Amino acid sequence: MPLNTASVPQVQLPPVAPVPPPHPRKNIWPFVVGGVIVLLGFAFVALNLLTDKPSVVDDGFPSASSTPAESSAVPNGQKYEYLTSGESIWLVINGEKVQTISLSGDAKSAHSIFSSVPLFLTDLDVNFDGNVDLGVFAAVGYGGVNVFYEFYIFNNQTERLEKVPEFTNGEVGISNPSVNAEKKQILSRMRSGPSWHVYTFQFNGTGYDKLEIQSEKLPD
Repeated sequence: MPLNTASVPQVQLPPVAPVPPPHPRKNIWPFVVGGVIVLLGFAFVALNLLTDKPSVVDDGFPSASSTPAESSAVPNGQKYEYLTSGESIWLVINGEKVQTISLSGDAKSAHSIFSSVPLFLTDLDVNFDGNVDLGVFAAVGYGGVNVFYEFYIFNNQTERLEKVPEFTNGEVGISNPSVNAEKKQILSRMRSGPSWHVYTFQFNGTGYDKLEIQSEKLPD
């Protein structure tokens, strides 16, 4: 029997939208490379700023960018000078550093607590030859009241600084030193308990004689 197609409903399919052509792919690598170069440039500048340190020239003298060094005044006729930098001091002759003296470990520890104490004294002539000698900070006592220094005298024959062994009052060096040029004496004042004690070192032309200790009790 033949199929009657007239009775079969016709199904209308919706129109199919055309598929757009694919967008061309952009090459992003130039942008990536450019960004990396810019970041590296910033990093290089920042690294230089953070790691820029003072330099020291080969002859041992700090350059202008390093820690400033301070030179002492040179009296007329004196052929040497002192140049300080931090916790060290240099003996300089004709612009050449010939000797270096640095603080001891104990002195460094004491100065970390009593930071206002001068590290070097370069204005006292302790052998009365017209040239300034060198006092080097050594210790503190009595809560910072007593400040001790060791002294060095310039030897004209060796052209070096030599330590004064007589300058001691039971501690390292002498406390709160001063000079009486008229009497050619070095005075050391030290506080102990309720009294001040004065140690006198009399220059005899080649060394020092330790005179009788003078004591003065503080008023109540």
